[in-house]
Amino acid sequence: MRVFLTGATGFIGYNLCLELLACGCEVRALARPQSARLLAGVPVEVVPGDLFDAAALDYGCRGAEWVFHLAADYRSWVAN
Repeated sequence: MRVFLTGATGFIGYNLCLELLACGCEVRALARPQSARLLAGVPVEVVPGDLFDAAALDYGCRGAEWVFHLAADYRSWVAN
């Protein structure tokens, strides 16, 4: 089963990614270029981009049977 995952470089997303891989899923993970290094050594297809990149989201979802959206801005308050 192919899965698209946002937030794979975060705590919950990374652990879900590992569980999905252990279950035999093919994982595509959306990751900002500066965060993609956190997935080094993990057998996923990294989709470079962020939540504002419509082309990356379209590509990541293409052919996916499941989408897990775990990307978040965890800070309590962000100016702008």
